[in-house]
Amino acid sequence: MKVMCIFDWILSVRDFIMESPEDPFIMEKESVAEDVVMSSPEVSRQTSRDSTKTTSPLTVSSGIMTKRGPIVEEVEVPFELKLNVSDTQFIVVEDSSTWDTNAVILKSTAILNFRPKAKDKILTCTLQSLEVFSCSLTAEEETAQSIIDPLTIHIDLNANPLPKHKLSSSAGLLEASQVHQNNLVLEITFNVMNIRLSYIDMKMFLAILNSIPEQALKATQHDKPTDKAYPADKISSLYDMGFSMEDCKKALDLKKMNLMEAAVWLTENAVPEERGQSQEGGLHITGMEIKSSSVCVCLIDDCGDSDVPLAEISFNSIQFSQQFLPRQEGSGSFILMGDYYNRKLSGWEPFLEQWKCRCEWKQYYQNMEKKTAIQINAQEVLNLNITSTLLELYNQTKVTWSEDYYKQIVPANSQNHPHQASRTAVSCQRRRVPFVPFMLSNETGCTLWFTTVTTTPRSGRRKGTKDDHYIKASEWRKVESGEKMPFFFHNKEKNRHEKTHELSINQLVVKVDGWLKLSNVSVDRVGVYFRHAEPDVSQAKGLAGLTYSSKHDPSIQKPARIVFDVKQEGKARKLITVRSALIVRNELDSSIDLKMATHSGLEGKFNIMEIPANGTLPLPLPYVSSMLYVRPSDWPVKYCNQPIQWQHVGLAGEVKERIMKCDSSEGNGVYRFCVSVKRENYPEQLLTEDSSLILPGHTVSIRPPVIIRNLLPIELRYYIKDTQICGTVKTGEKAYLHAADPQQAMELGLNLENFPACKELVVPPVTTGPQYHKVKIRLYDTKKRLLELLIKIIFRKGGSVSIHVTAPYWLVNKSGLPLVFRQDFSQQDAAGQYEEHELARSVTPLLFCYAEKDLPNLCTMRVGKSVQGPDSVPVWCKRFSLESGTGMRRLNVVPKTGNRPDWVYNIGIGVHQGKGLYADTNIVTFAPLYEIDNQSSHRLAIAQRHLAQSETMKLDTCLIALPQCKLPFHWPRLDLDQLLCVNLLDVGSSSWSGGFRIDKTDSFHINIRDDQNVSHLLKVEIVMEGPTYFIVFGDAGEVPPPIRIDNWAEIPVEYFQSDTTEQKLKAFVQPRVQLPYAWDEPMLSHSITLRVKGGTSATYNMDKLEEGKQLCYPNFIYLRASATFPRRSTQDSPHTELVLEVVQDQYIKFCKKEIGNRNQLWRMTSGGMLEHEGSISPRDPHNRSSYPSGKSMVLDIDDIAPRPGRIVPLTLRKRDERRKATQTWKFTEDGRLCCVDGAMCVQTLGGGECLRDSAVAVVGPGPPSGRSVPAHMKIDRQRLLPGSGCLAVRTVMDGPIRVLQITDVSQGSVAEVTKNYQDWVVCEEDKVAEIENKSTEKKSSLEICMSLKDGLGLSLVNYSPEELVYISLQNISLDYISNPNYMTVDVAVANVQVDNQLFTATRPVLLYITPTPRRDIPENTPALHVVAQKIPNSKWNAEIYKHLIVNMKKLSIQVEEELLWKLLQFCGFGSTDHLDEKVTEGEDPRKALAAATSVKTKRYYFGLLKIHTSRVNLSMLTASKLSADLKALKRDMSLPLVRFEDAKVDLDPFIKSHLFETIVFLQKEIRFHYTEELKSQAAKILGSVDFLGNPLGLFNDVTEGISGLINDGNVGGLLKNVTHGVSNSAAKVVGSLSDGLGTLNMDKNYQDRREQLRTGAQSSGGHILAGVKGFGNGLFGAVTSIFTQPYDGFKEDGIEGLVTGIGKGVIGTVTKPVVGVLDLASGAANAIRDTSSSSSRISPPPLRLPRCCHGAGMLLPPYSQNDAKSQKLLHDLNKKNLEEFFIAVEQLRREDRLMSLITSKQVYFLLGGEADSGNIILKVPHKELFQCLVVEIKGRYYLELVRVQTSDSDQQRVPQIRCDKQTVAERVSQQINYAHNLYEEQQHTLTSTEAEDT
Repeated sequence: MKVMCIFDWILSVRDFIMESPEDPFIMEKESVAEDVVMSSPEVSRQTSRDSTKTTSPLTVSSGIMTKRGPIVEEVEVPFELKLNVSDTQFIVVEDSSTWDTNAVILKSTAILNFRPKAKDKILTCTLQSLEVFSCSLTAEEETAQSIIDPLTIHIDLNANPLPKHKLSSSAGLLEASQVHQNNLVLEITFNVMNIRLSYIDMKMFLAILNSIPEQALKATQHDKPTDKAYPADKISSLYDMGFSMEDCKKALDLKKMNLMEAAVWLTENAVPEERGQSQEGGLHITGMEIKSSSVCVCLIDDCGDSDVPLAEISFNSIQFSQQFLPRQEGSGSFILMGDYYNRKLSGWEPFLEQWKCRCEWKQYYQNMEKKTAIQINAQEVLNLNITSTLLELYNQTKVTWSEDYYKQIVPANSQNHPHQASRTAVSCQRRRVPFVPFMLSNETGCTLWFTTVTTTPRSGRRKGTKDDHYIKASEWRKVESGEKMPFFFHNKEKNRHEKTHELSINQLVVKVDGWLKLSNVSVDRVGVYFRHAEPDVSQAKGLAGLTYSSKHDPSIQKPARIVFDVKQEGKARKLITVRSALIVRNELDSSIDLKMATHSGLEGKFNIMEIPANGTLPLPLPYVSSMLYVRPSDWPVKYCNQPIQWQHVGLAGEVKERIMKCDSSEGNGVYRFCVSVKRENYPEQLLTEDSSLILPGHTVSIRPPVIIRNLLPIELRYYIKDTQICGTVKTGEKAYLHAADPQQAMELGLNLENFPACKELVVPPVTTGPQYHKVKIRLYDTKKRLLELLIKIIFRKGGSVSIHVTAPYWLVNKSGLPLVFRQDFSQQDAAGQYEEHELARSVTPLLFCYAEKDLPNLCTMRVGKSVQGPDSVPVWCKRFSLESGTGMRRLNVVPKTGNRPDWVYNIGIGVHQGKGLYADTNIVTFAPLYEIDNQSSHRLAIAQRHLAQSETMKLDTCLIALPQCKLPFHWPRLDLDQLLCVNLLDVGSSSWSGGFRIDKTDSFHINIRDDQNVSHLLKVEIVMEGPTYFIVFGDAGEVPPPIRIDNWAEIPVEYFQSDTTEQKLKAFVQPRVQLPYAWDEPMLSHSITLRVKGGTSATYNMDKLEEGKQLCYPNFIYLRASATFPRRSTQDSPHTELVLEVVQDQYIKFCKKEIGNRNQLWRMTSGGMLEHEGSISPRDPHNRSSYPSGKSMVLDIDDIAPRPGRIVPLTLRKRDERRKATQTWKFTEDGRLCCVDGAMCVQTLGGGECLRDSAVAVVGPGPPSGRSVPAHMKIDRQRLLPGSGCLAVRTVMDGPIRVLQITDVSQGSVAEVTKNYQDWVVCEEDKVAEIENKSTEKKSSLEICMSLKDGLGLSLVNYSPEELVYISLQNISLDYISNPNYMTVDVAVANVQVDNQLFTATRPVLLYITPTPRRDIPENTPALHVVAQKIPNSKWNAEIYKHLIVNMKKLSIQVEEELLWKLLQFCGFGSTDHLDEKVTEGEDPRKALAAATSVKTKRYYFGLLKIHTSRVNLSMLTASKLSADLKALKRDMSLPLVRFEDAKVDLDPFIKSHLFETIVFLQKEIRFHYTEELKSQAAKILGSVDFLGNPLGLFNDVTEGISGLINDGNVGGLLKNVTHGVSNSAAKVVGSLSDGLGTLNMDKNYQDRREQLRTGAQSSGGHILAGVKGFGNGLFGAVTSIFTQPYDGFKEDGIEGLVTGIGKGVIGTVTKPVVGVLDLASGAANAIRDTSSSSSRISPPPLRLPRCCHGAGMLLPPYSQNDAKSQKLLHDLNKKNLEEFFIAVEQLRREDRLMSLITSKQVYFLLGGEADSGNIILKVPHKELFQCLVVEIKGRYYLELVRVQTSDSDQQRVPQIRCDKQTVAERVSQQINYAHNLYEEQQHTLTSTEAEDT
């Protein structure tokens, strides 16, 4: 059965099934239901609920229960449901509109068994052969690609699982009910699940997921249009109250969608549903268990041109259990492993080694908060291997995947389907292009036949030994010469890349026509392999009866060497090129014809091949031994007159060169070229053999005889004196001089533009040996000024010459001004400068040199004369150096007339040395000191402050920066303040911003106000790149403002920056408004003044976070007649608003309210008196004491005492204690103003109708009790200003924003909001509204605790492969808490150690925690502690951290130079070729700048950032010799290293608070801080240098000893310390001396021997031994060097070498014994030092031995302790010969512990496993071994090692070694044969020789 999962169809079916049929009796029901409103639904609900009751599988019968569980009523027949579904496919398609689409298919056979009444397994379900695969629907079989391999899953629902809870005392009947409710566990088990996910699959899943919502949407759109009418939020609100959906809709219909009224109607008329019970009949699953032996996820990279595995992560022994009821908790355990696929070696390498982990989790509620806690524990080390291959793979995949993902518009296989380019969906790929992993290219010049073979490495001899007739003819595939053929070893299967795990070796068997079949060649690994082919004399026809050619004679066919060059092409395909071993490389600028003439004596038997310029050509096999002649294709010359010889170059790596010439066909010209023959690393042959039998293995390079390379930034013309040779060379190009003869002296001349004259330079003829000269050539310009250029002449052996032309300085003018240069104190300008340089800036760099030798090497410059016109004089600036660093100079122009100040231009100067070939040139860049970069969306006007403030300033006269434009800036007036102001041109009539400095790196906002006084903020970044300060303006919207003023009070508050005086900079912040602000004047003090109108003002310093001074304002009241005030304030109210007013100082009337009339204002005192404001003078609201309590007038009655029932007028009197009864008032609840006794109240004279303007106010009797208050008696108070009259102000941080927060003292609610401010919760804009919402929703928090007992291990492995370092972080604990308000992380690492894993390491530990001396109490603090708290933020592009604190303990670091360079190489330094220095207009530092300053870049805010490093003990050990690649890296990095030990460096902590910067800037800051710290400690490092004998170390030792003597009375300690210090110093000085003398004798072998002796010594005994041996070595060297040196010299360089050798020998005789004596002394001193060093100085032992990096198939194996030990044993045996590496070890016999140690070079049999050469009983090198067999003699098993039989050797006896068991013997024999095969392959693999230095 196939089920197509098309979602709109499924939804339609669901709707059809769910639809309830129409009720035929609906009419009758409605008539009945008129009077009983809601009874029928209630009844129907009731019945339906009863009917469901019986279906529960666990129905408990009524009656008494026992603890045995439910009593099942046996009345019914037990119900059982069995369901078999076989071979069902569920198909999900990517695009349901077309048939030819990608689909994902789930296929399975299911058996389901449901027994609801069963005691244990209620439901069992087995899914057999469940698989998921993707395919194209039209071709399912061919395109099927497995996603989940077929597996069987068992699912059980178990009602009676094994009990897990403890047996507790009986809880009686209660527990019986719990038992059945507790347990219903879903158990899922399966064995191995393989999941394969490829890039295309993931894209397809995305496409399917994207299409599902569309399908679902289509389905629901034509569904029920009626629902659209009801607003979802209203329906859900009512539904959540518990009413049914129908009732809710009905209520909304009746009440016309009014939510409140509908809710009221429902509560009165409808009955809520009982929802909780609806699930009563369902199955309550209480838990779940999953068990599996393995889940393996394989990622496949099939993006673009590849289809190879990427990585594989497997979870083994998975056990997972989750409990749902009564509480959510669970646990799980698994073993994790991870591998990645090494494409070059075609095999898997581990990146995550086996790691067992256990985790537990639970969910619970606490204070309405849902909490999830996860705990992860692991006892084992989590070992990660980071290899260079892995990093390369990661970067490559990241690039290709992201490129492909983002260019979805063009289909990936558009070559097949061009018409699909219009589809822009993610899934642009319709059908996968089959990927062919191998391609064979035939460049042998003959027809070639091949077939494929797969073998396994352990299978004894090669399978390829079978004869031709075993391989069926149909298996041979034919490739014509020059053709390429793709092929593969395995046909494509559905289970992709399953075979990659088998250790199989893919091999090719090749036969070339005319030669016999070759032995198999493995093609999995990238490399160059070769085979020797014997001539096929018997069969001249070749294989398929193909004859060679009539000219070919099989009898003279020679043996051949055939090369297989395996390269990785693209990302994963392997290209195998089959060719001969003789390559001709054309390094000329034109193509050449190569003539190959065979020896047969017949004329005309030659072949001509063309080789393009810079091309290479392998010679065809039949022509390998022919005579070779060359001529350039497009020159009229003949072939060269002598054949090119290569047979005479016999030693591997040797290079020989000679000059050859072709004569001209017309006349006397000669075309010369140089032939360089290099012997590659093929096995050497004796040159005495017949030259025709010598097999080629050479590269023949055809080069020009003389090359001139122009390394100047301008075009160069060259000529050779007295010849016709001349020409021009463009910048950076080479000229090839074929007519020149380097064997004669040449006079070379050069001309440049404006430099017509030159003093020619003599290039001497080529002598023997490569040489190297640096000379200068003199050029003169038209004004006879001198320019010296540098010439580098490089002679190669055999004749070619390279001439590089460079200049000492390039002066690059990017300042935008014409500049003129000269040497300081010189009387004339530098050469090459003319009138035009005065007028405009030169685009090409100016070549400069110090022409006058007697003047100082300094330069000076001035502006060109045209800059300020003829009435001014430019002045030369202060001199500057052109060597290094950055600086700036002021260029003045003095006016001739008038008294205006000088014009001044600030120019930045940046000097950097060229790289690569340009290393001799300093490139000096002159740029404006300031450059303005407007990244904002506004048009900006920019001016110096004094101009901006002047009255006459016009906007059109200042500098205008359009959006995205960059401008240089110079101060118009240097004598006035250098502050910059900015104005916005696109905001109407705005005023200038405040002035700000631009001469230091900074980041801030500026504030520009428009005429409405609205602030517009701009972000300003000032960054220094090179010599220039870039001032970058950006829009402020992307980033939070620096300051915000939050006014939560009820009244507006005026604010301004404290020191500003202008009225226009003052503004009001309205109530309930949050106002972003930036300083109006960045240069003034950072404080804000707030003022309340009519109240107090105060100043607040924004740099301090504190509670500020309170603001007060007087808050008077009006006594108003409330009946005259409208209830709701409308604009045009006819009401006259009447209040009590004092008229003529004592009469009190009702008058119209007037704002600002003091006679209407009153104050109620705490005693209840009503003071009148108008009768006293205004007072200071701050000063409480200034209230004149005695003088104030209060409201009183105009009578001696109140008379009940009589009306008395009101008046004012002075305060009087005796009149308290009539001067005290109160406002009653019913809205009257009464005397204190409450009987009399204030009212209008004459009753209600007299309530109008200027009615008299009197006191009279109140209304009768029980009656409502008439209008004329209603009097209440109205405040003049809202709020309490007192405002609290505080400065707080809201993330990166400083907030000045104003609140009313009486405001409880908002004070609540802000009490979180100390804890600084980020305040969003509408905070107050949000608070209410947030309290209702449930919060959730996550807590993770991770404890790794053994910690984390990182092993770094480079390409070689060799392990560089092992980084170990021990006992890690991590706590992570995340909730809606914040996220905290706390990581503690108990110990940190980094081991140097190089085999040559003398200090095996690179970094460790400095041990504390014994007398100190051991600290319990972690070695590394990181604490961070982050606050969520959605509004800005920023990460907000409350704090990030990193603490480290004292560290000791011992760096070895070799390791340092290897680590830098591992990190990717030195790999880029930076030979070409391009200096063009476009190239500038702005790209780097953009990254640092873009407003779009994410910023990081830290409330506190603290990196605390304690004291570091630094040691540096320099290396005496480095490999060539490391030397090149050292040269590139140009870091001079000096040897020192134990420099105690104290680094101050890096502490910054309230940082808000980009990550680039932060890194820069931290780097700068620590560089400066190190520089400040330079004296300590210098004091620890070896050649001074580490004086600081001696001083520290003595002081430590003395302090020990004083504190502890420790005399021994003093002696020990002094001894250690003195011996250490002695050893250092003597060692440095002996090193210096050792290099004098120039004997490399002697130095190597010394180095080996010294590095071998680790203990104090070892040091003495090394000293003695060194002494012996010196004496022996003295005696022998007079003989050995001349002999070696003669062998290398002939007679010349002999002469130098004699000189070296004489020097050696003198120096070597002295060095020996010094070595002895230094060894003794070292020994004394080691024995006297205290425990706190000894570094800990390394954590593990260096790993063995060569596994099966040369892949990196997982770390094995055993292999590492055996590898160490091997190094002890072979004296650290790193060429030989370990393969396997095995114990053969138990009684005498005989072991076999198998290496890449030989097999050792040794006793006892000790590294002593006396224990070796047999050693068989692989080159003598033929094979290893297992023989059985009399029931005992022996290994038999068969040696290779040579013609002259007699029949040797075959060694036999007895083994304990047959299995051991067979295993060892397999391993020996494997190693032997590996050795054979290695012998037939070409290793690259060192490339020549160019």
